[in-house]
Amino acid sequence: MTFKILSLILSFPFHIVALECYICTNEEGNWNDCIRTTQTCEPLQDTCQSIVQYRTPSFWTVLAERRAFVTKGCTTMSACQITSNVIAERCSRLKTRDWICSYCCNADRCNYYVPINDR
Repeated sequence: MTFKILSLILSFPFHIVALECYICTNEEGNWNDCIRTTQTCEPLQDTCQSIVQYRTPSFWTVLAERRAFVTKGCTTMSACQITSNVIAERCSRLKTRDWICSYCCNADRCNYYVPINDR
């Protein structure tokens, strides 16, 4: 009897619904790939992460003005929280200083918007 129940359970296809996140790497601003390209996360990746780094660009600019560079992707909630905690002291979001912040969320395409600079 147990074998029949197990066989019945295993005969139904399991549909694991994976999380879908926006992905990009070091894009200037939250544009282009950061809002157009998505990835289906691996089964254990339950979190979308966005990292925003506000800094002077690595290339020459007239006034060396700071700009926001965005990285997005799939990760685990624990890894995202660790990253957020490690860089928390540098997450000031002031226009006059370089800063870096990490944001975690866990719904499909939840990392579309990111706080760039609201101060």
